[in-house]
Amino acid sequence: MSAQPNASSLEIRTFGSFEEIQALDQFEVNAPLNPANYKRLFGDYHLPEKVRCCVQKENGKLCEEPHNHGWLVERADGKLTLVGGDCGVNKFGADRRLMVDLSHYRNEKARQERIASLSEALTAKSERLGALGKMQADVKALEARMQKTTSQFGLLTTRRLQDMVRTRRYEVFITATRQRTETDSNGHTTYENSSFQHRLGSLAALDLVTAGAFNALYDAVNDIVRAYELAETLIQEPDLRRKSKQVNAVAGRLQQYVGSIQEGQRLLDLERKFFENDFSLFCFLTKDKNERAKAARLAMSRLGKKSEKIEPGNWLAKHEANIKEQLQVHSISIG
Repeated sequence: MSAQPNASSLEIRTFGSFEEIQALDQFEVNAPLNPANYKRLFGDYHLPEKVRCCVQKENGKLCEEPHNHGWLVERADGKLTLVGGDCGVNKFGADRRLMVDLSHYRNEKARQERIASLSEALTAKSERLGALGKMQADVKALEARMQKTTSQFGLLTTRRLQDMVRTRRYEVFITATRQRTETDSNGHTTYENSSFQHRLGSLAALDLVTAGAFNALYDAVNDIVRAYELAETLIQEPDLRRKSKQVNAVAGRLQQYVGSIQEGQRLLDLERKFFENDFSLFCFLTKDKNERAKAARLAMSRLGKKSEKIEPGNWLAKHEANIKEQLQVHSISIG
């Protein structure tokens, strides 16, 4: 039985082409592998082409299932052969040696990759923190611009927008009512109303009207900065193998750099989409007359009608009259 691998001495060998494997003196094509001749795990492969698994089945034939990734295994006679994907676990009988070796190998490879990731992140520290700082400054400027706009909404309108963000439902509807009149032979007139929902439109980029997306990004940036401080201390440890949990945690936090940059850019890109909205839709988010007038004033400003001598309430009434005419209805209402 093979000895348990020592993580400190376990060598990680990853092969990216079949030519690399063929160049090994010990490698033999189609060398059968079974529990009786298994010695140890030699390395892993990730290839663009598929190669066939050499695990020997109970009937003596080779597995021959094609795989792009798998394992290079050393037999007791020193020859190297291929084990595809999870065949070493599923088709190697009851012998657990390969399974245990695979677990040790995966853990050690992950550990080394985390340390390499930590070193790479520290090498790029100045550049990355600079990029994060610039991005955060740009996003804070965006947040200030958005607050200048959204502060013109009333409290009820703001709450409705927050609810739309929370539910991810961005469409704006009104209730339209048609009225039919009938006069009988005695001159009595009756009225019959029929109502239906009408979609006015949809609002885009509403992530910018709440603090949630901004605060989440700022928290992520601050966490990366703190992770760099921890990494500077951690990398000085004489034996990082004994600090695997800390290395994994810090490296994982530093890996959020790319995602944070992308999220910052996403928010910046949303600004154009937000201001391309039909701002008249903001007038139909609450029944409150004063709040609707505030939204109408902002809509008039966005439409370039701020200089016109017309009150926001009157402008909104005219806008509603146009909607009723288009829908050929008697009245419209919110909710």
